[in-house]
Amino acid sequence: MAKNQINFTKMSKEATAQLNTFKDSALAIATEDLRYKAEIKPLKAQLENILANRQNDLDNGLSVEEVSAKFPRIEVDNKIRKAEAAHKAIVEPLTKSMKDTYIFIPEGMHDAYTKKINEHKRGDFLEAIKTFLENLGIEGCSQAQVSKLAENMSDMFGARYAQSKKIVNEGTLHTAISKAQFNKLFMAVFCDMYIK
Repeated sequence: MAKNQINFTKMSKEATAQLNTFKDSALAIATEDLRYKAEIKPLKAQLENILANRQNDLDNGLSVEEVSAKFPRIEVDNKIRKAEAAHKAIVEPLTKSMKDTYIFIPEGMHDAYTKKINEHKRGDFLEAIKTFLENLGIEGCSQAQVSKLAENMSDMFGARYAQSKKIVNEGTLHTAISKAQFNKLFMAVFCDMYIK
């Protein structure tokens, strides 16, 4: 093992289980999103077709009642509602399970990241990385190991393009990502880079 590499086999069993839960939840959510999109796309197309036909007949002088009777939408609306409810029922517990894994991320991690992005000061971020490793059960890392991990992780994070309001009001074109986005990305990058 290289001098500045961290031995992740020293992680606690709980941490390993939680990181695997994060990865499994991410995969399950992605799989469900693809399934849902495949189900909902033809339903939305069917609804758009009904609405276009209704509008065409309205434009040709038919009454709203006649158009509604000729092109009913209740069946497709019910299918869309059912698909949305099923999707939500599947995704909600997976999302909660994923968010529960954020317990290892120290409370000040996002503030430290924001300070690093906005003020170019990385000391708090390095300290937060060290705390994160300790939360995983990995203690006694050298400053060089913590710095290397922080650098590797940081390379995978990015600022995002600022919203119009920030550009206009502050003259800033980029901004740090939100805490929710950061936590999800932090865990995803860590798992991809270090949890095989």
